[in-house]
Amino acid sequence: MQKRLLSITWLLAVLVSTFTAVSSLSAANASNVLKLGDVDGNGTVNVADITVLINYLKTPSTVNIISAAADAYHDGEVNASDEAAIANIIMSGTPDKSANSILFFTEPTVKKAFGTAFANTIVRAGSTGAITYSASPASVATVNATTGEVTCVGAGQATVTATLAASGKFKGATAQYELNVAPVIMASAVTSSHIGQVICNNGHIHATVSDATDAGCTASAMIAYVGNLNNAGGNGAYSDNFNHGLAIALTDVSNTIGEEGSSKMQLSNAYISAGAYTRARSATYTSAWFLPSVYQWERILIGCGGTTSYTDKPSNDMLFSYGNFHTMMTGCGGTDVQPNAYWSSTQFETYNEWYYNFGFKRIYWGSKTNDFYVRAVLAF
Repeated sequence: MQKRLLSITWLLAVLVSTFTAVSSLSAANASNVLKLGDVDGNGTVNVADITVLINYLKTPSTVNIISAAADAYHDGEVNASDEAAIANIIMSGTPDKSANSILFFTEPTVKKAFGTAFANTIVRAGSTGAITYSASPASVATVNATTGEVTCVGAGQATVTATLAASGKFKGATAQYELNVAPVIMASAVTSSHIGQVICNNGHIHATVSDATDAGCTASAMIAYVGNLNNAGGNGAYSDNFNHGLAIALTDVSNTIGEEGSSKMQLSNAYISAGAYTRARSATYTSAWFLPSVYQWERILIGCGGTTSYTDKPSNDMLFSYGNFHTMMTGCGGTDVQPNAYWSSTQFETYNEWYYNFGFKRIYWGSKTNDFYVRAVLAF
C-alpha cells in the first residue's frame, strides 16, 4: 500500500512538472505571436513601425520588414494604405478622453523648382477633425488651406504646417515639413553645369521635362553646348543676340512640315521642316529652330562628353564619339536619336551634303536626295 502511495505521489509530481513546462513553453510562444502592425518585429507596435514601413516603400531592397505584420490594411499587399492602418492600431488601445492624435508628413524635407505645384502626403490617426494647411513665408510658397497643395512662388526656404482639429476623445495635432525652392535660372545665366537640362518656352531652365511641366512651362530642347558660336559655321540662323550655346530638340522633326515625329526626308525638306518645327520656344531667349551645321553637331556632341573634333570640316567616313549624349537625352525626358543618319546643313559639294550616322558612329557626305532623319536645334 505504501509503495502504491509513493507511485501515485511520484506520478502527480511528474504531471505537475510537465504542466509547468508546457505552460512555460506556451508563454514563450505567446511572446512570438505575430502582432499586426509590428513591422520591424521587435514585439511592439509604435510610430517606429510606420517609419520603417515608409522607408521600405521607398527602397524595398534595403529595408527588412515582417510582411504579414505590415499588411495592416488587409488587402493582401504592403503599400501606403498600411501606414494609416498601423497608426489606428497604435491609437486603438488609448481610451483616455484626452488621447493624442498622430499626424505627420511622409517627406520631412522637399526640394522643388520655382513654379512647381505639388502636395506632400500626410498620415493621420485619432482625431477625425479637419486638417488645415499654412505656409510661411508667403514669398516662397503658398498653400491651399484645404487640400494642402503647395505652389512655389519664389526661391528660398519655407515651412508648411498642417493643423489637425481635435474631435471626440482625441486631441488635435500639428505637423510640418521644410520646403526648399530652387532659384529661377534663365537661359542667359546657363553654364556648362546645366548641360543635359532643358530650356523652356519661358526661358527658364529645369532639370527634366517632368520638372518643367510641374513648374507650368513647356520644355523646348536639351542644353547640349555652352560656349561662343562665332565660328560655329552653318546657316546663320542665330545672331549675336543668341551666342551663348546650343540646345537640341527633344524629338525628331516629322516630314509633315514642322510636326514632331520621326520620318526620313530629303535635304530640301529637312531645311523646311527644321525651320518650321512647332515645339514651343522662347522668342526672347532663343533663336528660331534651324538645321544644325556639321560643326554645330560636333559642338553638341563635345558638349555632352564626346571627344571627336575637327578644325574645319570632317573627313569622309570619320569616326565620332557622342559621349553621354544618349543618356543625357533620355535622362532629361527627351527621345533619343535613331541609330541612323541625320542631316547637317553643311554642303560638301553641289549635290552632296555632310551627315552624321548614329548607327555607325561615323560622319559621311552623301547625295542631297537621300532620305535621312532631322533633329532641329536652337541657339540661346
